[in-house]
Amino acid sequence: MTAARAEGLPSESRAGSTSTVMSSFTSSAVLRLLSAQLAAEIAELRMRLAGLVAKHEHVQSKLDSIIYPVLQLPPEITAEIFMRCSPDRERDAQIMYKAEMLFPLRLASVCRDWRAVALSTPRIWGSMNICLNSSTHLDFQRRLALCGDAPLSLELCYNFRCRLDIPHIFPLAIAIDHCRNWETVKIDLMGRDVPLLNQVKGSLPLLHELHVSVYGVSAGVGDAFGDAPRLRNLTLTILDTGAYTISATHFPWEQLTTFNGDGLSVEGCFNVLRLASQLSSCTFSGWFGIDDGLPSVSLHLPNLRSLRLMNHERFGWFLGSLTLPHLEDLHISILPRQVSPFCDFICRSACSLRTLGLRTSSSLSPEILLQLWEAVPTVTHIDVSPSIFCDQMTRLLWEKSNLLPRLESAIVNGRRLPNYAMDHQLLVNMLRSRQHSLRSFSLFASESSNISARNVSQLISISKTGMDIQMDVTVPFQALVSR
Repeated sequence: MTAARAEGLPSESRAGSTSTVMSSFTSSAVLRLLSAQLAAEIAELRMRLAGLVAKHEHVQSKLDSIIYPVLQLPPEITAEIFMRCSPDRERDAQIMYKAEMLFPLRLASVCRDWRAVALSTPRIWGSMNICLNSSTHLDFQRRLALCGDAPLSLELCYNFRCRLDIPHIFPLAIAIDHCRNWETVKIDLMGRDVPLLNQVKGSLPLLHELHVSVYGVSAGVGDAFGDAPRLRNLTLTILDTGAYTISATHFPWEQLTTFNGDGLSVEGCFNVLRLASQLSSCTFSGWFGIDDGLPSVSLHLPNLRSLRLMNHERFGWFLGSLTLPHLEDLHISILPRQVSPFCDFICRSACSLRTLGLRTSSSLSPEILLQLWEAVPTVTHIDVSPSIFCDQMTRLLWEKSNLLPRLESAIVNGRRLPNYAMDHQLLVNMLRSRQHSLRSFSLFASESSNISARNVSQLISISKTGMDIQMDVTVPFQALVSR
């Protein structure tokens, strides 16, 4: 092949076979020709690259000149927005743990300006959920350094899937070193942890909500939380029921307005009500002990508006020692033999009860249930379980229009009971008779899945008059209504 023939090759063919040509032809003329061709291609690519670089610089300069409105805000306003957008502890309870920990990290990752604002805003770093083990203290220390003197919302909890013999003193001790900044605290204490609380010295000026769970052998947590002038909300969970006594812990009982207790003894429950005379809301669950453990003393509590006695029927008997003139919300487990003492309690208290929740492990006869309903004429909302209540309740409400005259909403909960078939037509009749006063009715029980198409049609007709009806049926009831 001559140089002329090589010159006549297509450009792509020349480019793709350069190495072959160079290995086949060694004359200086051919090499000079190929070198010139490659130089031309390189020059062309350089010109194209220069053009692209120029276009990129032009676009980037315009992009850099854009000032986003949010970045024009003063840092103080941005910091205030950060704090107001922090996860709400009550509203977002289900996502609180991860959301509170990740929130400031996500803000700091948006841009350089937001990172500077986030790092200089201690308040957004103060919500932490820390697992008590030996590997968490370094992260805990770093985060506390960012908090400065900001109020702290801490959850110091065990991961019980891990071994409990792993040393964990570091994060707990670090938290106690910052106790003056505690605002809301949830803390798990093993028996061996309790001595650490002796390091809590002086006042806890910011603490207004406290959750303490005690595991293992412990007689109490002493004076650690005795000087907390703002403490109003206390939750106490005891898992070693044989060792804990209320008298061994010096909480500021007289200023508490909300108390939740789980695992307390009979005497402990009674002592809480005796010591915390300003309570407006109280819940007891996980009761243990015997009925005769109560002192023969009656308590008159004028401030208590909400009382929940959960998980055990003996709490119904507990009411015999109480007079609660301003009680509005009561949830209680009750047996047939306790209805009469319950009615005596309502009469003695002369309270205007608005919400009544009832749980029972046995059926209440129509006579006993009528006695119970007649004792609470001011109730506007009832929540009953199990669903065996439903037929008895609906028949009374249908036949006696003057029963529970202020009733606006009702909820029936409970799993299916053996040999029990709900009378859905009776339910329809009751709702029709009360459709001008009853605003909502909810039935959450497996019995509702057996409802007939005719009854569903009747309920849909009632719902179109304005009553909110919710039921567990094969097709969601609300979807049927919307059709």
